[in-house]
Amino acid sequence: MQAVAEADKFSLICYGDPSIGGRYSALSDFGMVAGAIAGIDIPRFLERASTWANSAAIRMPRKIPGVSLGLALGTLAKNGHDKITIVASPAIYDLGAWLEQLIAESTGKIGRALIPVDREPPRRRLLRQ
Repeated sequence: MQAVAEADKFSLICYGDPSIGGRYSALSDFGMVAGAIAGIDIPRFLERASTWANSAAIRMPRKIPGVSLGLALGTLAKNGHDKITIVASPAIYDLGAWLEQLIAESTGKIGRALIPVDREPPRRRLLRQ
């Protein structure tokens, strides 16, 4: 991408740290530039992230929603469940596609994985009679 941007004489090229990759890049310069372009108030975002990182919640990991979700997924996977359906509300609808990729990449190791599915329409459960 850098070579293309340079060849096309982009007016501004923002370089990321090559040692930071994948899911870890969200809070790097790479992710912050993309966030700013998307309209995120970066100073406010970083202030809130700093407040959270220094809060009591960080010392009580089970109270952090992401940690709770990870514990639940890990426990279910260890007990033979290998699929997850992501149903996101309209306000965060596109988050599902990111989570689908993140879960597939992160858990797809050593021949085992959780199979995530985004945007599968909810179905009513069939009740046995």
